[in-house]
Amino acid sequence: MFSLIFLKAALIISPALAINWCALTCGTVPHTMCKYKQITDTGHCSDIQDIQTDEGREQILELHNSYRNALAGGDIKGINDVKWPKSANMRAMEYDSVLEEVALRWAVQCIAGHDECRSIPGFKFVGQNYYMESATDQLDSSASNKKGFDSWVSEISSAPTSLVAGYQHAGSYGHFTQIIWGESYKLGCAKISYKQNIWNSHAMICNYGPAGNLIGAPIYKEGEPCSKCPEKYKCKKGSSTPNLCSAPGAASIYAPLQWLSITCLALLRLLP
Repeated sequence: MFSLIFLKAALIISPALAINWCALTCGTVPHTMCKYKQITDTGHCSDIQDIQTDEGREQILELHNSYRNALAGGDIKGINDVKWPKSANMRAMEYDSVLEEVALRWAVQCIAGHDECRSIPGFKFVGQNYYMESATDQLDSSASNKKGFDSWVSEISSAPTSLVAGYQHAGSYGHFTQIIWGESYKLGCAKISYKQNIWNSHAMICNYGPAGNLIGAPIYKEGEPCSKCPEKYKCKKGSSTPNLCSAPGAASIYAPLQWLSITCLALLRLLP
């Protein structure tokens, strides 16, 4: 009986619980996971619900990788219908539950904008995109991923292609450039619903590792797709994202059961 209880408990423990968040500061700024608590009510919003789902995670990851793949292949047009340059090092994104958990902790505070310290082990600097919508009627939670993503990439209309060679923060295009940052390859997105006076609201926050939008740094390397991938990375020809640099064995789709099945197998071997 003890072994079965242990097995069930192990399967639902979050990897984030093993991290000492209060030791991960950003200079004198405390980490979001240390500074803020998991709450369902604040002084200016109530009825906060975590509405992220496995289907939502899969969708937001697919939206990112599909767009990055199209851009890397030279199929995305910007200002005056000028195509953005092909990318030689655009990496396929993988989903990260720890990035999502940090994003969720910030989301439930119901504070519009970005938090100050969201690093995780492995990524000292983590990027972030924020989206919020409100209505007096009920909102469709299944549509907010696409609406949020579309609002971010619509910023291409004010982003010159000259940014590829060296990013400059001189316009309202930071959400878009984070999405296409070549070296960002981990993604975790939180999505919540909440009430604020008469308004029903949804907020979606995506965290990215490592962060993009570094002043003066190239957004990505120009060239034929996958011609400048990191070592051991390569394109997966015949896949849905043939222009993205992928790690050996990595999946560009959300695979919620992968970690679960590995953990089950390891624990089952311990059972008497």
